[in-house]
Amino acid sequence: MLRKPLSLRQSLMLLGVGVLVGYPSLMAAGHCAWGGNCPSPRLVMAGVFIGAISFISGLIALLIVAVKSVIAKPSR
Repeated sequence: MLRKPLSLRQSLMLLGVGVLVGYPSLMAAGHCAWGGNCPSPRLVMAGVFIGAISFISGLIALLIVAVKSVIAKPSR
């Protein structure tokens, strides 16, 4: 199955979602690890996982867009 590659806007959106979900989840995971009040450790770990996956996929998509723009032939 062929699908259209991600655009620059979509890859930046993935990076943003990764930061907005992953960073607070990492802070909460650090708080839970040091014995703080952790109401839902499964939710915290799910947020860390979702944030990491979206951030990494956004970086890969951004790298692909950058490589394609460098190797593309200039139009005249």
